[in-house]
Amino acid sequence: MRALAGTAASGAGFRGMMRSLGLEEVLQMECLGTKSSILEIFTGRTRGRIFIRDGAIIHAEKDNLRGEVALYSLLALRGGEFNLLPFVAPAEQTIQGQWEFLLMEAARLRD
Repeated sequence: MRALAGTAASGAGFRGMMRSLGLEEVLQMECLGTKSSILEIFTGRTRGRIFIRDGAIIHAEKDNLRGEVALYSLLALRGGEFNLLPFVAPAEQTIQGQWEFLLMEAARLRD
């Protein structure tokens, strides 16, 4: 990927910074690959997490928000940093919808 810059190998994966790659694309890669992970997102003002289990988005949290509201708020961010963390089950499952619909709805809300 030409968007990958400043990579350094660490453990069994890669670490680096991706420019011009949105959170939607990261979520898409995780969901299409039926991965289980936590996408941790942070900016100077906010921090949030999106929980993905077996390719399904099952929970999101941002500040005091939970569920789809938190997911859409995180996906509306236009800059920041993220980490993919190993999956740990959230205390609750707040999202039930298909990931494709959730990403389309996030795009609709941004427009």
